[in-house]
Amino acid sequence: MGAAVERVLQLNDTTRLVGILRERPDGSMFVDLRKFIASDRYIGPSRSGIWLAIPSVKAVHQILRALCQAAALPGECELAQFNITPRKDLVVRITQYGGGWGVDIREWLNGTKYTGWSRHGIRIATDKLPEALRLFEDLLYDGFQARAMSAGVAA
Repeated sequence: MGAAVERVLQLNDTTRLVGILRERPDGSMFVDLRKFIASDRYIGPSRSGIWLAIPSVKAVHQILRALCQAAALPGECELAQFNITPRKDLVVRITQYGGGWGVDIREWLNGTKYTGWSRHGIRIATDKLPEALRLFEDLLYDGFQARAMSAGVAA
């Protein structure tokens, strides 16, 4: 397994989004996105985070690119829903929360005992979308460059 590739996006004075491209023992890749907090009371990871397989990372990247190129955001709506497993979907939507607009990337569960939103997800404020797009691009490009180099293949 190759070394993990990490990128950081500062969301505000106390919160940063950390994206880490990792490789599983079977060689498949995924991105671990997690918010970290640094306040007077707590320093460390928050509960806010999600693991994304590479096809999901590429799909979210395309959505972020389209949003960054759009003249205006469409308002509160669902942008995309991707099936991850038979009982789990990834949903990307624009939401208004706490007076601000953002893009919510979250798991939706379709279980026998529970159907609804899981705790697994992140929210990115709309003013941070260009930086979030760069974070996704860096993780995808740099991660696959590092993987190709470790395998001895020119990327």
